[in-house]
Amino acid sequence: MEYLPRYFELCVIHSWLIGKTRDEIAEEVGKSQGTVSNIISKMRNSLGRYDADAMRELAQELRELDMTPENWVIGCRISKVLEKLEIPEARIAEFLNEIFEFSQKMDINTEILREAIMEFIKISKEVPFSQVLSHLEEKREEVEQLENKKKNLEEEIQNLEKEKLATEEKPDVL
Repeated sequence: MEYLPRYFELCVIHSWLIGKTRDEIAEEVGKSQGTVSNIISKMRNSLGRYDADAMRELAQELRELDMTPENWVIGCRISKVLEKLEIPEARIAEFLNEIFEFSQKMDINTEILREAIMEFIKISKEVPFSQVLSHLEEKREEVEQLENKKKNLEEEIQNLEKEKLATEEKPDVL
C-alpha cells in the first residue's frame, strides 16, 4: 500500500463529507477508487460508521443550506437560549421571522433591536420572566402618572407666575 500524506487523506475525507461520491473524489485527486474507499473506510472505522455517516449527512445539509459549520454552531447556541425561554422548537422559526419582519416594518436597525433585547434580558434578571410583561406595564403606568404630575406642576407654576405678575401690577394700597 502506498504512503499518502495526511493532508491528502484529509482532502479525500473532506470531499466525502461534503457529499461527493467516491468516483468523483478519485477522479478529482487522481487516485483509484480503491485508494479513496480505503481512506474513507479507515476514517469511518476510527469514528464509528454511524458517527461518520451522521457527519456526512450534516455536512451535506449544511452545504445545501449554504451554511458554514460556524453558522450552524451559532444557530445551535441561539436554539438553546430560545429553549431556555420556553419557546417551543416548532415556533422558533416563526418567532424569529416575526422579530425580523417587525424590525423591517418599523425600520429598526439591528443594533437598536440588539440593545432592546439586551435591555429585556437585563430586566428579566431582576424580575421573573413570567412577570416581565406585567412589570413593564406597571412601569408604563408609573411613567404616565409621572408625566401627569409633571403636567400638573407645570400648570401650577404657570398659575403662580400669573398670580405673581398680577400682584406686581397692582398698585400698593397703603
